Amino acid sequence: MKKIVILTIVVIIIIVVALMFMNWDKWFKPREEPTPEPEHKPISALYAINDTKKTPNVGKVSVNAVLPLFDEVESTDDNARSLSDLSFAEEINNEILDLFKNYSDEIVLFKDGVSYDDDKNDVIKNKMYKLYTNYDRYNNGSIISLVINMDYDTYGLRSNKWKEVFNIDVEKNKKVSLSDLFSSTSYKEGIVSEINRQAKEKNLDLIELDGVKTIPDNQKFYIKDNKLVIYFENSAISKSELEFTMPFEFSESLNKFSL
Repeated sequence: MKKIVILTIVVIIIIVVALMFMNWDKWFKPREEPTPEPEHKPISALYAINDTKKTPNVGKVSVNAVLPLFDEVESTDDNARSLSDLSFAEEINNEILDLFKNYSDEIVLFKDGVSYDDDKNDVIKNKMYKLYTNYDRYNNGSIISLVINMDYDTYGLRSNKWKEVFNIDVEKNKKVSLSDLFSSTSYKEGIVSEINRQAKEKNLDLIELDGVKTIPDNQKFYIKDNKLVIYFENSAISKSELEFTMPFEFSESLNKFSL
């Protein structure tokens, strides 16, 4: 009887030891945290945009601008690439700088056109003229959308807030238009239909009571979180700025929307 008990114990020990060896990593090795999925980065996110500040304050003119400019020299940093066509980068930068200069020059002309001799007129005496800008950057596929927020105030002569938009394909070194984003030629009809649907749903007060009829070829837009955003300046279709986010699907591999 004792032999049977001893033999049973030995068999059990052998089985336990075998199981320990078979499951050593599972039972005794410290558990490793699963490796998180790498964060998805669109190609456009790897390209460098530099903040360029302009603050030429002169007397009663206050300018505080932050402008987005591409590198105009080659880069060896894979996470801060320059465009392969540096002349195109310079062309885009000049467009942005010229845009800023046009309005900064204009605001000085407004200031120079007003007399400050009347010390009793507090409105004139304390008048200030300002031009402020900042920008938002959105990366989608190989397209960078740069949305420059303009704040221009001459206290009555001309005051406005609006957006200037640049959509750049960093792989093709070209500006992107709405027509580039659709394979179908009926994209305008799809966009207009969606604008009118949303306007009706939100009870928006449009200039044309029966809704938007069409959009121009150079319609302002940008892409945010793979969604197409159609932008209208003040007085374009309403008394205020309006934006409409389209429900279309964006393919990063094709840089196209499907209606």
